[in-house]
Amino acid sequence: LAGLLARSYTQNTPLEKWIAQTRFGVKPADWASRYTDEMRELYKTVFPFTFNLGRTVEMKYNGDFIEIAWLILRLPGQTRLKDWMIHFKGMEIWDGRFGISSIERPVEWTGAAFEADIGTLRPHERGVARYRKLYHEERELGYIKKIKGTLTYSPLPGVSLPAIEVDDVAWI
Repeated sequence: LAGLLARSYTQNTPLEKWIAQTRFGVKPADWASRYTDEMRELYKTVFPFTFNLGRTVEMKYNGDFIEIAWLILRLPGQTRLKDWMIHFKGMEIWDGRFGISSIERPVEWTGAAFEADIGTLRPHERGVARYRKLYHEERELGYIKKIKGTLTYSPLPGVSLPAIEVDDVAWI
């Protein structure tokens, strides 16, 4: 009885949650019957990188305010981002000059397109390599609104995880 009570207050690790959701687990997920989907979910559990687009208003050194969009890439378990680790192919979607129509611009990035996210107000996370790509308003394009495409992550040389679809909107 004590073990059952303790189990109800204990959090599973991400790997334990994945095992519980496989076809042999206690709570099989809808992807549990397909091997490739099980492996994709395992990769997300073992290498939980994130790729997020966000927008903030910051004060410049002279007291003026500027709107900046940040594309943040977090790589837990890594110390540095190398050029071969990331490959993104997709579209940047901008709001146009007066927000009337969207403008799509094709892009293709590797790890070299990102810079280390240091010297910002975001606190440093131990054991996580964090990188950024900055967007400012552009005369012809306006503000970045959305990123969509396919992202491939290679945590080790010669090991590429299955590509994931990215469809991220910049919120203020």
